Amino acid sequence: MLEEWIREWKADAGNRPWLKLFRGKHLLVVLVCLGILALLWPITSTEPAKQAVGDAYQSEAGDSALKHQTATALEGILTQISGAGKVQVSITLASDGSKSYATNTRQEKRTIEEKDVKGTSKTTVEENTSNDLSVSSGNPLLLESKGPEVIGVLVVADGARDAAVREKLAQATATLLDVPLYKVRVMPREGGI
Repeated sequence: MLEEWIREWKADAGNRPWLKLFRGKHLLVVLVCLGILALLWPITSTEPAKQAVGDAYQSEAGDSALKHQTATALEGILTQISGAGKVQVSITLASDGSKSYATNTRQEKRTIEEKDVKGTSKTTVEENTSNDLSVSSGNPLLLESKGPEVIGVLVVADGARDAAVREKLAQATATLLDVPLYKVRVMPREGGI
């Protein structure tokens, strides 16, 4: 079957003048060029890099959403304390937290010794250090992620006029957010109980 096809191809070669251009060495050169082009053509996609940048912006917006979710959850819990009434919570953060990423450190040290005709020698030492972000599947490798630090919490409640309720609200807030008691301030709501 293959031999028939080759015979037909050779017999029909006279009808195809472009085939004469690609015989022998010319065909080999074209194939080598196509091979080199295939090797140099970028295979990797920029989508993971774009996604990583988008995730970074989204996480920044997500930190303020985290603050709001924490305050809302805290309000829901504090409202259940006996005598608290309606509760509103405001949380102040020092920062949005911090993230530590893995890096690859590469150090190169090269010593060059030069001697002139008088016998004096000169030694030059070159040191290069470079840090590259470690990446896995197109995403940077996260080593550690620390949540934001709470600077202070303000709790406004209807029942905060009562000292016992105010103490319960302050203790519960300090416990839930794992902050010292001096960072929590409980105030009565205007017109509250």
